[in-house]
Amino acid sequence: MISVTTEFREKAVSRAAKIGSFKSLKHAGFGLRQTARRLVKKSKTSSQPGTPPHTRGRPGGLKKVMAVAIIDQDHVDVGPENTRGPTIWSLHEFGGRSQRKARKRKRATIGGTAPLTLENFKLGSRVRIRTQAQADRANEILDRQAQLEQAVRNYPPRPFMKPALAWDLPRMPDNWKGSIQGQ
Repeated sequence: MISVTTEFREKAVSRAAKIGSFKSLKHAGFGLRQTARRLVKKSKTSSQPGTPPHTRGRPGGLKKVMAVAIIDQDHVDVGPENTRGPTIWSLHEFGGRSQRKARKRKRATIGGTAPLTLENFKLGSRVRIRTQAQADRANEILDRQAQLEQAVRNYPPRPFMKPALAWDLPRMPDNWKGSIQGQ
């Protein structure tokens, strides 16, 4: 005759499950961030609507602002940090309309420099202002350009986090396999 006794240590099991789940959740979050970064391609042209956005590879671009924030034992936020341009990333993900805030501009004065034609403004060339008529013309051009910059812009949706999640979702249960270890 064989006799077996078992002991169930509930605290130890729940502690091991918490630790294992936290490690697995953290691993899943960083994997999702890596997938989202890989979906964003470097290109000089804009991406087609409905596809992940392209980046021009500038420092601080979309690939570099992807972050993982571990909120607590069972919550992880993955996505771009909103330190620069708080709404631009959500506009890319979901689409929408946006209007730039008005910037304070210097007024053209006699003795200063300013563009006298719209072409000069686009090229970035400036000329010395010598008369009040030139100053008035330059201020007119600066005002017109300011209005163009403040126009409402449409952003078609270019999701990058949703496709990353769809790509990683089938692999996520594997992160929890063997996560509860005995002590």
